[in-house]
Amino acid sequence: ISNPRESPFALALLSANHMLVVPNHKESIYMRLWCAYEAFLAYENDKLIQVATAPTTTCSLLWACLWVCSAALCGALAGWLRHLVPNGHTTKIEDRVYYPAVILPWLGSAILDNSTARRACHLWGAAAHAYYVATADMPGPDHPRQEGIYSITAVTSVIAVCFFIISEVDRVRNAVGSFEAGLLRKGYSGSIRRASCSVQSDAHYILSDIGAQASEVDRAIQILIRAGMWNRSLRVVAEAGVDVKDASHIEFALPFTS
Repeated sequence: ISNPRESPFALALLSANHMLVVPNHKESIYMRLWCAYEAFLAYENDKLIQVATAPTTTCSLLWACLWVCSAALCGALAGWLRHLVPNGHTTKIEDRVYYPAVILPWLGSAILDNSTARRACHLWGAAAHAYYVATADMPGPDHPRQEGIYSITAVTSVIAVCFFIISEVDRVRNAVGSFEAGLLRKGYSGSIRRASCSVQSDAHYILSDIGAQASEVDRAIQILIRAGMWNRSLRVVAEAGVDVKDASHIEFALPFTS
């Protein structure tokens, strides 16, 4: 094709509002020059680019909820068994680790990128909150039993467990997006100039059309892989130094429990 802009897909893309990128399990689609040219046209014409993701199964979401609820039940059971200790009261160690035990999981869920570490925070947080609500009516080593503290702790813990359940659902959904991003990154050299094309003449015309904008398209692809989407506004934000990782993935935990 002597003029790639007159190819059927190029004409279709120019009339579209956005472009959907479907990753390949074998290697990054951006190791293929025609796919890279699609990215170039979308970039040049300021189209919204989105990465297609597989739907999250209901079963996986239910398992996510079940794991967090099970952790909360285990924490509540441990707290109930704590009452069976003769003349039982909370120890100084329990009182001192209360705030780290209930706050650190929140911070870990919000800050950590590692999916396994976030899951551990959700399970730990749910268990810790359930344990402390079960032992809230017990006297401490330095204080008597505090009337009314149980209801306050119970409400706080219910909100916390709901947060960790929704956060775990968010984590499962985001893991799908991370997997798709990994497919786009698989074997990608970092530059569309290294992409292959089965017809040498097509490669010549495509690279001639892209010209000096290749580095800008490379940057757009990097943002697309990291954020799960690309548009002009996202590019401006990324160039300002903001980390756009998973920008296309909406999390509901904090808005729901705020």
